[in-house]
Amino acid sequence: NKQEVLFANTVDTDRYEFVAYVTSTDLSASLVHSTYNQRADCENRIKELKYDFGMDGFAMQSFAGMEAAFRFVMLAYNLMALFKQKVMAGPVRNHLSTIRFQCIAIGSYLVRDGRKKKMKLSAEGKRRHFLEHIFEKTERLEPPFQFSTA
Repeated sequence: NKQEVLFANTVDTDRYEFVAYVTSTDLSASLVHSTYNQRADCENRIKELKYDFGMDGFAMQSFAGMEAAFRFVMLAYNLMALFKQKVMAGPVRNHLSTIRFQCIAIGSYLVRDGRKKKMKLSAEGKRRHFLEHIFEKTERLEPPFQFSTA
């Protein structure tokens, strides 16, 4: 039965969910299904842009202003996605509000140590351990890009 083969990874076999894909590719049915099935995750990215980055919270009179605001939001999103991927990699997918609380909303003050300035962070226990881990991973991080001289 082709339907059973196509949806072999479905847990509940008593109920069927039917989906139709119309494509001009020469890919197998299971590859088309797995490829297009992952596209639903884009809705999660849109929600993240909307709720965490305020994508729906600005309106400009000019198109150029909207484009500039959109590009800045996308830059912030991409930088935060890179930070989460490289520094905060783990089993838990953190939202921006959680990262903001864990990494940014920390009491601190600047002191002088000779000619250098140091920032003293007010963090104890698990939070201190978490921040030390983040700083260690950040120090070892090599950028996944190259600057062009062109």
